[in-house]
Amino acid sequence: MTIEERQRKKIEAQAKANWVNSQEWEIYNKDLYDCSICRNKGGSLVVHWVDEYEDYCLFWRDCSCMSIRRERGLLDDSGLYTMQERYKFNNYQTFNKLQEKIKTAAERYIKEAEAWFYIGGQSGAGKTHICTAIATEHLKKGNSVLYMLWRDAGTRLKRLITSKGDEYDKEINRYKNVDVLFIDDIFKARRKNNELSVTDGDVNLAFEILNYRYISRRKTIISSELSGDELEEIDEAIFGRIFEMTKHSEYFIYINKDAGKNYRTKGEKQNDVIQK
Repeated sequence: MTIEERQRKKIEAQAKANWVNSQEWEIYNKDLYDCSICRNKGGSLVVHWVDEYEDYCLFWRDCSCMSIRRERGLLDDSGLYTMQERYKFNNYQTFNKLQEKIKTAAERYIKEAEAWFYIGGQSGAGKTHICTAIATEHLKKGNSVLYMLWRDAGTRLKRLITSKGDEYDKEINRYKNVDVLFIDDIFKARRKNNELSVTDGDVNLAFEILNYRYISRRKTIISSELSGDELEEIDEAIFGRIFEMTKHSEYFIYINKDAGKNYRTKGEKQNDVIQK
């Protein structure tokens, strides 16, 4: 094959790739993530010479947005996408000082580069709402986000520890390395003989994930029913890392236990007290 023939084949192949890449085919929903690079096709065609065929061939290359879309798929599986229409900043009710403080801190937190966000306390007080709103905003910014419902994901990971192969490493590395991790309802603890009952397996798993993210300074959002004192009682090292990464309480919010603050069942209350 002459140099001229090879050049002609390259030009023809590149023209085909350029035509496909220029099309406005929306394979993926741009409402979830609008990619200006691939125009929501999920990838593009690239041209490579293949010696076996003595020709230029077209190959599909995934766009960088696909890693973000995969993480969004995980959020979808978790049910957060069906919740996110309800759980936004613009419909987070601020009818008292507590809600105002939480929303202000959450909106400020989004602009942080490395800090963590922790909200604990009364069940039904809007903790998952505000954390979902934060996670959604990070997705809009192009960050990969992973939702981790502690009870379910923790149980699965602890089972994988004893399995053969590298399944555990692959699974836990997703939680360690994602840009933004949202751990929902960590340490569902109950008092037993005046001590908080949390298994060693849960503590070890939490430390492995949080210590890695602490060292690598990756953004982490955590909700729980536990106060700072209760976290410290469970494990000082875990509490210390959370407290430091929330800028020594700037993004560490605790809602006093009070059935009157369970807005799912009690409606709007006017007498909440802010505590950290």
